[in-house]
Amino acid sequence: MTNISIDFLVTCVNKTEQEIISIIKKSNLKGNIIVGNQKADNENIITKKFQDFSIKIINQKTIGTSRNRNKILSYSTAEYVTFWDDDSIMRENWENELFSVLNCHRNENAIRFNNVSLNKKRKIKIIKKSGYVTYRKLRSFGVCGIFFKRQFLIDNNLFFNENIGPGTKINHGEDSLLLHEYLKICKKIYHSNIILFDIQQNDSCWFNDNPEEYFFSQGYNYHILYGNKAYVFGLYHIIKHINIGKNLSFFSKIRCFKKGVMISKQESKNDLHKQK
Repeated sequence: MTNISIDFLVTCVNKTEQEIISIIKKSNLKGNIIVGNQKADNENIITKKFQDFSIKIINQKTIGTSRNRNKILSYSTAEYVTFWDDDSIMRENWENELFSVLNCHRNENAIRFNNVSLNKKRKIKIIKKSGYVTYRKLRSFGVCGIFFKRQFLIDNNLFFNENIGPGTKINHGEDSLLLHEYLKICKKIYHSNIILFDIQQNDSCWFNDNPEEYFFSQGYNYHILYGNKAYVFGLYHIIKHINIGKNLSFFSKIRCFKKGVMISKQESKNDLHKQK
């Protein structure tokens, strides 16, 4: 037995109670589970019994993954929290492996674990060695699989930017920005090479259907992440992901990216002006 407490913070969109229970059952989660259900018909909080533990469901009419995550974080009371996607599935005997690592590294403010994609077309990189890793290693990963000390997040005002992510005009990048802010403080994060869970990684084509929006969002986020080096990293990103938006010319992708950078710059200036 362990005295470590964990809240699994699960986000989903417009699900029924039965569908949420089905998601939790399939995910193989056990313990304290808080579900943020956005775009719900009514706003309320429901507690449902499942096996020998309960699930707290927070129904919200609002949209936005970042807003949803921040909301359910505010209801958490555990020592650790982890932001869980509804397509993730814990492997067998995950509890023993997880608590063993957390117990050995109790002083860490966050610990990350590997995961594997069940979709062969959308592979996830594996960091093979345990140890401390920097943002350079983590920038292509999300927050799923990271167990954060809850109080550390709160004390350092580390929340998701509610203007960025699915459901906003900047429809992705919220995970990278949170990790970027976290690593400004901690510099490195401890990574365990244990593969703790799998992700279904259902095929997504939104970025090919909306390539202008995709490269605009990248420009916006890259300015926040890399400042004056945004264009250097952006050019590399566009070349690396040349197959995204095949009907959009290379220079059109650059223009979309540049527009995102310019708007991000302007908003940053406006924020500084308001602070003064």
